[in-house]
Amino acid sequence: MISFLKSIENKPYIFSRFISASIKPLMLFVSLALGYKEFGTVIAMVFLVSSVNMMLCSIPIYRDFFINYNNKSSLKAKYFRHKYKSEIVILFLISIIFIIPINQFFENSIEILICSVLIFSVDKIYDEIQRVLILKKDFNAWSTITNLKNITLVIFLLNPIININIIYRYFSITD
Repeated sequence: MISFLKSIENKPYIFSRFISASIKPLMLFVSLALGYKEFGTVIAMVFLVSSVNMMLCSIPIYRDFFINYNNKSSLKAKYFRHKYKSEIVILFLISIIFIIPINQFFENSIEILICSVLIFSVDKIYDEIQRVLILKKDFNAWSTITNLKNITLVIFLLNPIININIIYRYFSITD
């Protein structure tokens, strides 16, 4: 196993892939292990709604941009870059609108809707940045962006647990 790890060239890339794949189930496990079952249910629902929306909005609009990324003609490359940016914005806005019926399907509250929009926005923005970094073959920058995405997710979703513990400790000290 150690010789295998020494032979890997992009260790940060592999580590980031592993953390990225395990962060959401780990967050669910931690919230359930700490006894926050209702909060774990909310996290699961937010992940479900944002994942379904990512699946519905996974249209390969970036294909033409990537094919013409290294094009010799700067005019053609510029055209596809602007086309890609405008299509990304339009798809992003449409996909945020998709969250509303998905949220209604699962009979969620407005808080879960807001969290789903925020999580989806973070995921989609980071996803597009990561896609360009992989195209450039800049795996170290990709790893940094992936780790920032994971840290953002952890801070955003574990903030209520931290606040619950602070409030609980404050009231237990004053009693």
